[in-house]
Amino acid sequence: MPDPQNDLLSTVRDFHVQGQLDRAEPLYREIIEADPENAEAWHLLGVLMLQKGQGVDAESYLSEAIKLKPDEAKYFNNLSSAQKLGGKVTEAEGSLRKAVELDPNFADGHVNLGYLLSEAERYDEAIVSYRSAIEHYPKIAELHQNLAHALFQVGLLDEAKLICLKALSLKPDLSTAQNVLGGILAGLNELPEAIDAYEKALSAGAVTISSYNNLGLIYRTQRNFEAAESNYRRALSLEPENVDSLVGLASVLMASGQEHKAIETFQQILAIDPENGDAKHMISALSGRTTDTAPEAYVKSLFDFYAPNFDQDLTERLQYKIPFQMREVVDQYFADQEPGVTPEFKCLLDQGSGTGLVGEAFQNCTDVMIGLDLAPKMIAAASEKEFYDELHEIELGDYLAGPLSADRSFDIVAAADVFIYIGKLDNLFEATVKRLQSGALYVFSVENSNSEDFILRSSGRYAQSRAYIERLASTHGFSIEVAEPAKIRKHGNKFMQGTIYILKYL
Repeated sequence: MPDPQNDLLSTVRDFHVQGQLDRAEPLYREIIEADPENAEAWHLLGVLMLQKGQGVDAESYLSEAIKLKPDEAKYFNNLSSAQKLGGKVTEAEGSLRKAVELDPNFADGHVNLGYLLSEAERYDEAIVSYRSAIEHYPKIAELHQNLAHALFQVGLLDEAKLICLKALSLKPDLSTAQNVLGGILAGLNELPEAIDAYEKALSAGAVTISSYNNLGLIYRTQRNFEAAESNYRRALSLEPENVDSLVGLASVLMASGQEHKAIETFQQILAIDPENGDAKHMISALSGRTTDTAPEAYVKSLFDFYAPNFDQDLTERLQYKIPFQMREVVDQYFADQEPGVTPEFKCLLDQGSGTGLVGEAFQNCTDVMIGLDLAPKMIAAASEKEFYDELHEIELGDYLAGPLSADRSFDIVAAADVFIYIGKLDNLFEATVKRLQSGALYVFSVENSNSEDFILRSSGRYAQSRAYIERLASTHGFSIEVAEPAKIRKHGNKFMQGTIYILKYL
């Protein structure tokens, strides 16, 4: 015998599917009034409320459906959408996890859980969900794209590239995947290919600020300042107060010798973001005002920017060899003490590991090597070289005063091109000596200042004087064993002059 309620529900569902929400809603309510235990009617009314953007009502109705049918995975999936709409992200995650627990083959649950975890920047977990979703939906290009993006975020670049190319093979006109591919290729230092991917995305209509910013960054890396400036200005045409675009533009203007325009742009940044560390630091540098130290955020962003091309750029273009020169100076110091003796250390602390050049230079003369850096991309690059026993993403003072170093004592500390971002060294010296063994060496490089204790140059880097280093050494119980002139790096057509010091803790 036909069931009038089921027939009505089928009819209402048809109205719903056709987008006739105002017609469907009262009929769902009529069904529920006649049959309050009709779980599907409660569920569909909740979905309708979601479509109308009424998250509170949607959550209420979907909860009623779950009370009546607590084993229905799709109900929890839709409840999560209502919870997310209401800002209840934790509850939304719980509902999605319940959905895939009830039905491990519920593909939409895995898809939505992947989206939610990615939005929360929990990319390792998102990867698991996206892989599960792709098992059920192998032909959906967007899922491959999202998986590629998550893999990129955790540094699995080679796999990310393959997955993103898979997305584009499934859907060649997926412009958002070209954007993702551009970021991956840039991370792999395949810069011409990255440019091509971004340009394809833009020509296909995926015009985003991030695409222009990323192109600007790549061209800036290649020292094609004209192209970099053009792309940053294209980004600013879309959003004139985008701070990332303005910071990029200011950096390009400074690098291309347009210092007055750079100052104006940094001032514009401060008007939008008064606490912006990049702008504060560079306005001081370009205006001839010396500060005590560069802001952490400035140093972190600077080195994250340089990380992909750091070694090649420094060693080839700038002819930077300071870590290896430091090792040569240490070797010579030992040889001068006793001919034929080579340095042997128990524990080396690298106060600014960067990509691990100090680790490479000192790898065969210490039992344990610990590296510190503020920039996560530098830490990741150093980790790949496997020279270090420990690597920590941490500020120097925090490490030296904190629990990570509580049981450590060092017989050598190295700081290659670290003090160019710390003008006033008094606090660092005071913290360092607390972790030194008697007779320990402090080996570091500085750019030379011939006047004041330390100065901030227009480059944004600090320089320290010989007199200042001598006072620091005397105050903190060091003797100056070596002060070796050194060419730090090329700056323009000439070398920046500096000094490699070896201090001995008495």
